[in-house]
Amino acid sequence: MPECLATPHLAPLQPHARCLLSRLFQDRVFFIVPKSDLGAMNPRELPRELYVEDGVGFSGVAAQKRKGRPPRREKGKKARMALEELEEWVSRPGPSNGAGMGESLAEYQATKASMMEALGRDPTFSSEELTRTVLARLEAARQSGSAGNGEHGLELMKEALADGKGIFNLLR
Repeated sequence: MPECLATPHLAPLQPHARCLLSRLFQDRVFFIVPKSDLGAMNPRELPRELYVEDGVGFSGVAAQKRKGRPPRREKGKKARMALEELEEWVSRPGPSNGAGMGESLAEYQATKASMMEALGRDPTFSSEELTRTVLARLEAARQSGSAGNGEHGLELMKEALADGKGIFNLLR
């Protein structure tokens, strides 16, 4: 019995109210919900705004590519991944002010020296002859007109031949 009907001046009406309320309750006339301050019928957060960490929610549902505009969750996920990759790239130690270039240049020069040493032992190899062959091919290409503007390469080859250092010492 509700507390509002339990007062002494309403005592004669209690049996009739009890009968009427039980009959209405049996016929399911009332829809009983929790107190309104609990927010039972008023959702505080919409489901589209809930964030679920990867691996916790639906694992196989989002595996297929959907048609149309990507949802907010997917956009946010891509943005977070891009930001993490950028932070990782920035925090990665790398060459500063060309310090790594000196290492790669030294490595290149060491490899070149070992190759030139191996080629120098071969009696059939001549750096000057190779330079002349490349120069002749560049001139032939220029004359046929298929090379376009290759004047700079031709000048470099002529300088290499005149210096006597050959094609392998063209480092600019």
